[in-house]
This record gives sequence, structure tokens and C-alpha cells, in this order.
Amino acid sequence: MPITRLTSEKRLTRRAFLKKGMAAAIVPALLGLSGYSFFVEKNHIEISRIRVFSPRLPASFRHMKILHISDLTMAFSTTSNSLASWSKN
Repeated sequence: MPITRLTSEKRLTRRAFLKKGMAAAIVPALLGLSGYSFFVEKNHIEISRIRVFSPRLPASFRHMKILHISDLTMAFSTTSNSLASWSKN
């Protein structure tokens, strides 16, 4: 009498393998990017000073400072105190 094996093991198809592989790659990547933007990027402040000389500017603009703030992607973590400290520089 031949020996038969009864297994309920399913074969892993190529499609199932690719789905699981993509999920295994995408989830850590998303967690890593969100962690980077929350913990690292919000503390990366770049201050640039640019002097503009133009004979077309009126004299009333002499010694005037302009503060331009852009790309506050983590605005909920930015306080008014931090904005005030940046503007003093």
C-alpha cells in the first residue's frame, strides 16, 4: 500500500509572493519617512541672508529687513516662540 501525505499546505503563488513582498517593503518605508519628517526635518532650519542693492528701490526701503518663511510642513509642531526666535536672527 503506497504512503500518501495529507497536507493542507497551500502553494505560494507568484502574485501572492509579490503582494506580500510589496507590503513588507512599503510599510517600513512609510514609517521611516514619517519618522524622519517628524523627528529630523522639523528641527532643520535654514536661514539665508541676501542683500539686495538696486538703484530702483526707493530710499524708504534702506535698512529694511524682510522675513520670508516657507515650507512649514510640520506647522502643528511650530510654536509662535520659535517663529519669534527665527525672526530675531
